[in-house]
Amino acid sequence: MSNLRTALKHLGFAAFVSSVLLACGPNAKNEEQYWKNHEAAMVEYKSRWPGFDPLLAAEHTEAQSLWDAAGKLTDEDAKAEKMKEANAKLEVLAKLEEIDSKLDGVRANVQKLNGLSLKSSDDSRRNDAVTKANDLIASVDAALATATPKTKAEALELAGTQVSALIWDSSDDTYKSLTKKPAKSKKR
Repeated sequence: MSNLRTALKHLGFAAFVSSVLLACGPNAKNEEQYWKNHEAAMVEYKSRWPGFDPLLAAEHTEAQSLWDAAGKLTDEDAKAEKMKEANAKLEVLAKLEEIDSKLDGVRANVQKLNGLSLKSSDDSRRNDAVTKANDLIASVDAALATATPKTKAEALELAGTQVSALIWDSSDDTYKSLTKKPAKSKKR
């Protein structure tokens, strides 16, 4: 009886793990939404950062063939996997989306900083942080707007440099330090 219980426990655990793994796999509906989001982003980035247009178009052409092949599959799991493969081909686009997301984060930090009511002694810290953040946004946008990468590797390297610059933005740290409540002193 003990061996039967142990076997059933192992079988139950294996079934649970299998169901979790299956649930974590790609599904066609999600992959289709990612594709639509990528296409909308591509249109925006082609006009915002035109030097990336040829590489984005080449990536899209390559990914489109995989996407079309996925549409012909009847097995939903295989279809979702092929759709995921197509989305993964959009490497330069994904890096530009990452930059755009980080730019949005810096812009949000600027808005939060500008929304603070501060003592005049803290105004200069806020103003310095806002100026640095706005300079960073302008620098990243200018670097991407004037870039004309010839290869995917060149585009990814340039994008990686911009992501690194955005990661080092200190506007969020400044916001946190300006909104931090002073520790209450203990009364004796």
